[in-house]
Amino acid sequence: GAQGAPGISGYVVVREYSAFNSDDVKDVYATCPAGTRAIGGGALVNQPSGHAVALKKSLASPPDERAWYAQAFETTAIAMDWNVRADAICVHSDTPNAVAIAEAVRNAVKPYIDAA
Repeated sequence: GAQGAPGISGYVVVREYSAFNSDDVKDVYATCPAGTRAIGGGALVNQPSGHAVALKKSLASPPDERAWYAQAFETTAIAMDWNVRADAICVHSDTPNAVAIAEAVRNAVKPYIDAA
């Protein structure tokens, strides 16, 4: 067929949640659909007000970089339910410059991840 318009194709955000319970450590993967790859992502902790839960990791998941991984933990033990969310920003693997886009996004957020 005819070549499509330039730009990102197959853009979708995949959102997944860990279990909502009182476990002290939680992790979750947001996995992109087949034929797509994660070019970025993020994480959010849904915690009880006034209690300390820290986000430990939010990063692309090797080896194929089709997922975004998030992990959080309680800084002090709490007997309340909470969870962590992972979001993966996915594009078709054949999007022109998909690898370069993914690397640029990761390089842009790397200082913030390293500082955490």
